[in-house]
Amino acid sequence: ARLGVHLLTVHGTGPPPAAAVRGRGDSGLKLLAVTVLTNFDADDIRRMGYARDLADLVLLRARESVAAGVDGIVASGAEAARLREALGEGPVIVTPGVRSAGVPHGDQKRVVTPAEAIAGGADYIVAAREVTRAADPKAAVRRLQDDIHTAFAARTA
Repeated sequence: ARLGVHLLTVHGTGPPPAAAVRGRGDSGLKLLAVTVLTNFDADDIRRMGYARDLADLVLLRARESVAAGVDGIVASGAEAARLREALGEGPVIVTPGVRSAGVPHGDQKRVVTPAEAIAGGADYIVAAREVTRAADPKAAVRRLQDDIHTAFAARTA
């Protein structure tokens, strides 16, 4: 917070969310709890020893983190609608692993389009690799902007 950071992510399970809330004190720092990385799918979660369904694990971590006082959640757009319904409008939802239609997913397994993320209730999307790995980054940004504009137009129609 003293460095002027506005958003900080923390691991969304166990003690880190509550410790981060205590640590930020009365600063304006916004804390976001990372639920389950978007490069994990249900098989990965089972291999790690979790008996819980992936979507249920995301929701459990989100609820516990919000109860600890974080300002928002980082979760795949695949879970955004369920999180928004369960958590209400208060917590921020940041959706990473967003790709325009037709863009390779790379190592990401729970990918959504900008329209799907926005329709699900995401407040922010993260689509970095689509831009950073593009042959024409400006064209990639324009494509994302068009996708976002179309999604918001559909949401308000």
